[in-house]
Amino acid sequence: MINVKGKSPKHSPQAGIRCDDCPIQNVCFPKELSHQELKDISAASVKHRIVHQGEFLCHAGERFSSIYVVHSGFFKSIKRFYNGYEQIIGFQMSGDVIGLDGIASNSFASDVIALETSEVCLIDYTTIESDTTVKKLHRHFDKVFSREIIRLQNMTLLLGGMNANQKIAAFLINLSKRFEKLSYSPSEFYLRMTRVELASYLGLTNATISRTFTQFKNHDLIKTSGRKIIIHDYEKLLSIILDNSLTQGF
Repeated sequence: MINVKGKSPKHSPQAGIRCDDCPIQNVCFPKELSHQELKDISAASVKHRIVHQGEFLCHAGERFSSIYVVHSGFFKSIKRFYNGYEQIIGFQMSGDVIGLDGIASNSFASDVIALETSEVCLIDYTTIESDTTVKKLHRHFDKVFSREIIRLQNMTLLLGGMNANQKIAAFLINLSKRFEKLSYSPSEFYLRMTRVELASYLGLTNATISRTFTQFKNHDLIKTSGRKIIIHDYEKLLSIILDNSLTQGF
């Protein structure tokens, strides 16, 4: 499933991936587990599910019982408010964990919808809680929770402390790093979300998203073709994030 570096990702979900053969197994389980421990825990607590484009992985208010790890594909998380307002609060891709917001209240706090046909691994959370023999598993998920807290802190910074140019540059840089971590091309990839969805996530208008992409293209920072993004000047994008004064010429 993992593509070679330099190529854009093309996902082909296949149900029933074996945990010991999975390239992202370290997301679900600690490296310290023996082969037998991994085999026993995965057999007892891990299931696989295909979620087609537009389908819900989980609904807000639904009873929490499992953590989902994205094996392939893309999702969006939506928070719905009583006045009818909707806010996209995250995009999840291969290696990301979904469902941690359900632990405290025992119910999921957001709707999660597939942006393309995707595969997830369901990890039974009750198994994690009751498995007192493998303390390494508990320590591993403590780290998973910590990374999620850091992600949410970065999200707060992204939405609250940056202008439009910085937000979009930061989003592209972050996505580039995430693809590179999965051995995909960091400079050429497809956006699974629409610009309307991206605008919701970044707290911008659709017009601002389109205008900023046009400005970035005019300054030869990126090239676009539909949803395909080619990053031409990574360092300039990074400098926009770090130095607000550089955005004044756009």
